[in-house]
Amino acid sequence: MDANNKNAADVTRPRPTGEHVDTWEMVVVHRMFRREFRAMPGLLRAVVAGDTARSEYVGEHIALLATALHHHHSGEDELLWPTLLGRVGSLNTDLVARMEAQHEVVSVGLATVDTLLPRWRSTADASTRDELATVLAEVSAALDEHLDEEEKEVLPLVSSYITQAEWTAIGEHGKSGLPKGRKGFVALGMILEDATPDERVRFLRPAPGPGQTDLQADRRRHLPPRRRPPARGGLSSRFRLTIRRAAATLAACRSATPPRTTGRRSGLS
Repeated sequence: MDANNKNAADVTRPRPTGEHVDTWEMVVVHRMFRREFRAMPGLLRAVVAGDTARSEYVGEHIALLATALHHHHSGEDELLWPTLLGRVGSLNTDLVARMEAQHEVVSVGLATVDTLLPRWRSTADASTRDELATVLAEVSAALDEHLDEEEKEVLPLVSSYITQAEWTAIGEHGKSGLPKGRKGFVALGMILEDATPDERVRFLRPAPGPGQTDLQADRRRHLPPRRRPPARGGLSSRFRLTIRRAAATLAACRSATPPRTTGRRSGLS
């Protein structure tokens, strides 16, 4: 085999990493995006024309999710697809290209949302509301198709062709997009709403890296009882409080009317 043919074979040959990454947290985040974008058209259409207090409140919630989805996809565009494309070989290049094309479809829909949403938030007019609801229904349908295929076809490839360090970097990019303050509890509540108890533990307290477990166990043994962190597998009282606050904030966001505030700015901030 001459040098040119050897180089071509190297490009088309799959190159698994041998690390077998666990991609469970991506599925948890996907559940949130599916559920929330499916609910958006109904949330919009329930707002009475002219009710600007409610349109501002619902609009801020939609803006939060649209920003989160854009950040989620931008992380994959920058950190996942180029690396995956370079390792899966010719067998799966069409699949990766299709994922990128589906991102673009969703991105175009979100750009339209970005144009319509500020107008509706300030006016609550019926025509913009209905147009926005239609666009969001289309975004939701495109998102469902994309996430279904990503979980069925792409995540198994990620497990074989992406290293743990690369996967961790993608996760850190996702966390960097979480808002601060009250909006952060809304985001956390949405992510954990359909999570299993085990997924909640793992999401709030990621598993330790290699070599850390024994050190953490030793630290627990030597700390006074009141300062000991919980053993792995359970939720501390602080984490339970975090879950309760997230659930309460999310419930307020979805209520028929915005929560009343005293001496504080209303909304999600």
